[in-house]
Amino acid sequence: MTIIDPADAPTSRRALAPALAWALSIWATAPAIGKLRDLVFEHFAGGAVRLLAGGFIVALGLAFVFAVMRIRAQRALRYGGLALAALLVWLQLRGVRTASAQVNVVEQIHVLQYGLLAVLLYRAWRPRGGVESLLHPLLWTIAAGALDELVQWWSPRRVADGRDILLNAAAGGSGLVFALSLLGPPRFDRPAIAGTWTRIGYSAAIAVLAVGLTAGLSHLGYAVEDPAIGTFASHATRDELLHMQADRRRAWAIDPPDGRAIWSKQDYFLSEAARHANHRNASERAGNDALAWQANRILETYYDPFLDVDGYRGAGVHRWSDAHRAAVEMRADKVDPATYVSPVLRKQLWTDASHVDYWAGVLLIALTLAVMPGWEARRRARQRDTARQGDR
Repeated sequence: MTIIDPADAPTSRRALAPALAWALSIWATAPAIGKLRDLVFEHFAGGAVRLLAGGFIVALGLAFVFAVMRIRAQRALRYGGLALAALLVWLQLRGVRTASAQVNVVEQIHVLQYGLLAVLLYRAWRPRGGVESLLHPLLWTIAAGALDELVQWWSPRRVADGRDILLNAAAGGSGLVFALSLLGPPRFDRPAIAGTWTRIGYSAAIAVLAVGLTAGLSHLGYAVEDPAIGTFASHATRDELLHMQADRRRAWAIDPPDGRAIWSKQDYFLSEAARHANHRNASERAGNDALAWQANRILETYYDPFLDVDGYRGAGVHRWSDAHRAAVEMRADKVDPATYVSPVLRKQLWTDASHVDYWAGVLLIALTLAVMPGWEARRRARQRDTARQGDR
């Protein structure tokens, strides 16, 4: 088999510039997207969903029309690829559909962002041909989508979520199928390029690190057990929550949060408190005073400073008055703390996983992907050299 030096392979560095610029624009605008979304829904009210959904359909339709008009060769194969890409987009949007029309229409932005990124990356890697032109765009799109969620860790208006990592990756897969149809499949009849699998291993390791880091920061948590209340999930341990509570009490007395900042590190203490308050209020409206009472006890015990924050994201003070508190306590059925588990964050946080084992596993997988392909390539090269010497 003929193997050529990477320096002699078709270059794709200049073609990478549009893809990298697009990825940077996605990350840079991630915090502002939340504010823009809120403005659209506030200004257009009920029509916002129809407006955004219509824009998504128009953009997607124009992309497919452009692809159909551009195809000149291998028409049956490439038209079939377009049909497959359309099916994949439909399936992923159906798969992530929620009960909220607003959430569903916002998720469509991921399809456009990461579908286009996959197209641009394939355009850059396609000249090299072979498996590199397929795997690098997909792996880099997955890494970029994971890093996008990590950027949202610094945006109070958005939440890093492993579900969105999967959506971004699926959008990348659909975009890659679309790119194969739009630009044509890569060539596999060229000589192999030295170090192909080593470079793919590096890309895979970066993708694993990006996904592992974002998923770990977003979803690793603890089961906080309180003998007097019950169990609830948190990003912090019980002692850490109590320490953060004292710290926030001092800090918020001077500078209370208002939720309007675009760039700032996510305060999980604040976001968890807001979730418990929403659960408490929703439970009370539904007539479930027992759950409302339990949620309020968690708030008063571990998130007390939040109850006195006024105007956070448009809401007033969250603390119940003495009369309100007494009325709910009187109406609420008694709950056994030994059996009570709060539903807040119970599905979002991995409370049974060992944090040490998780991070060790992520690093081990990434290291293996980065090292093994090169090691295997060197082993095979030594075997070939030994065989040649034996033939002599």
